[in-house]
Amino acid sequence: MTDNDSKSKRQQDRDLDQELEDSFPASDPPSNTPGTGSGAPDHDKDGKAKKRPTRPTLDPKR
Repeated sequence: MTDNDSKSKRQQDRDLDQELEDSFPASDPPSNTPGTGSGAPDHDKDGKAKKRPTRPTLDPKR
């Protein structure tokens, strides 16, 4: 390897490092997506379970 080859390799490495650094925020996905709810569908935003409506009980004697 000649002196010019090693300089060229170092320059390529620097260029690649700079490209990766410049692209990092765009390649890092957001931690959450706006417009999506939090928690399970049967829980409110505080994480507490929602009360389910009660069903009328059927009289087993009928």
